[in-house]
Amino acid sequence: MPALAAAAQSPGLGAHTFVGRDRELAEIEALLTGATDVQLRAALDGLPGIGKTELARQVVARLARSRKFPGGIFWFNAEHADLRMQWADLAEDAGGPPLPDLDARATWAVRQIEHRAQQGDAILIVLDNVETWAPPPTPLPDVSAIRLLVTTRVRWLHNSFRPYEVPPLELTPARKLLHAIAGRELAHADELLHALGGHVLSIELAATYLREYGTSPADYLAQLAAGKSPGSSVADQTSYRATAEHAFRLLWQRIASALRAAWVLAAQLSPAWFSSELAEAIGLGAEDRRGLVRLHLLERDDQGRHQMHRLLREFALAEEPAAMPLREAVIRGATELLDSGDVALRFQHYRRDVDSFEHLVAASADTPGCADLMSACGRGLQQHGDLPTARVLLEQAFASDRKTYGDEHPRVATRRNDLALLLQDLGDLPAARVLFEQALASDCKTYGDDHPRVATKRNNLAVLLQRLGHLPAARVLFEQALASDRKTYGDDHRTVARGRSNLASLLRD
Repeated sequence: MPALAAAAQSPGLGAHTFVGRDRELAEIEALLTGATDVQLRAALDGLPGIGKTELARQVVARLARSRKFPGGIFWFNAEHADLRMQWADLAEDAGGPPLPDLDARATWAVRQIEHRAQQGDAILIVLDNVETWAPPPTPLPDVSAIRLLVTTRVRWLHNSFRPYEVPPLELTPARKLLHAIAGRELAHADELLHALGGHVLSIELAATYLREYGTSPADYLAQLAAGKSPGSSVADQTSYRATAEHAFRLLWQRIASALRAAWVLAAQLSPAWFSSELAEAIGLGAEDRRGLVRLHLLERDDQGRHQMHRLLREFALAEEPAAMPLREAVIRGATELLDSGDVALRFQHYRRDVDSFEHLVAASADTPGCADLMSACGRGLQQHGDLPTARVLLEQAFASDRKTYGDEHPRVATRRNDLALLLQDLGDLPAARVLFEQALASDCKTYGDDHPRVATKRNNLAVLLQRLGHLPAARVLFEQALASDRKTYGDDHRTVARGRSNLASLLRD
């Protein structure tokens, strides 16, 4: 039986500058490996931008090197509570059995982890960006011996967790971080660092500004102070965000307009890793990505993916809310990516960027083109075996286009056909039949009897009628579709060959 890889499944460390957390690394490692608790759950909490995720990555890398968890370290993006697709990805990567749907593949992977833990192998599961434990992310293995580490912005996430508050960076490592990114020794930087209060993201952007524009720490601090209330500090829970946002604004005002536009464009995606293919599809080119990485506005991992911190994303959207043409272009680009290539490629694109596609669907309800994206995502989920969720999206796409175009529009016929195929997969054959019949009638009215779209709808309905046992009616439709396709393509086309195969299958019945 295939086995899940025991190597850490965490994001690569990439080129992120990481200094000064030796004490925290040792304490968290001791917490995860030294405790005698039968069940141990630890939560890294702290201010947004303080470096929780990067600290967790470094902990995972350290534990992987020391082989403290020989059963495996498995990393999940838990911003959304549904972990099934990530479990299914693990199953596929392990060469698991060809199970029929998403739930079955996810369950198989979870059972593999449970079995390994029951055999005594130490296992760590990391859940990054947990928003709530009511309810918790699912599914998770039901074996108490498995150690669990979460990162969260929520103080006291749940009483079953041991909290570990990630502190601000102390002065000495903060000085090292500032100098490492700025690329030079900086005189009289401590006053600036005191104002930034050890907030890692703010230090990174301050250092970037000093490097790019040759500004002194004193001048930067003066600019920073101009937008703050006297005496405020990023270390203060109530004021850190104002300080961080002013640091963002200093960079925003200084960078070229093209990079500001790229910042806003990247902010249209979710605060999760996204692929270079999706970036290119929405118009975020390689040069723009390199510029944003250089300015510490994007992070790049060793797989070539990128991610924007939540605070930077929220700032850009507040400074320059996306105009409708930009939102339309993003939705159109994402949709074209999903619809490009063959069916298997659509599934791979959806799987690779599922977080961003889910985010775009949720954010695009009032955007022209949203029905196309909903439909493309629904078909991607259908291929992945998540039929209930696919049904929701396909029904929304159908309802949206029906409201926009009316019952007889060709787009609405396509939506009916897509939803009918999904209902057929779900086993709801009567409902699928109604939709297939409506789609066929609409296309006949729009295109006439011999159009390829009409032949496709006839084939789809005939397959369903064959499954229902209505063989004479199915035969008529198969014969009509075959005659139409022969007229359109000639005798040697693959579409005609498929039509002959369909009819032969029915005649054997």
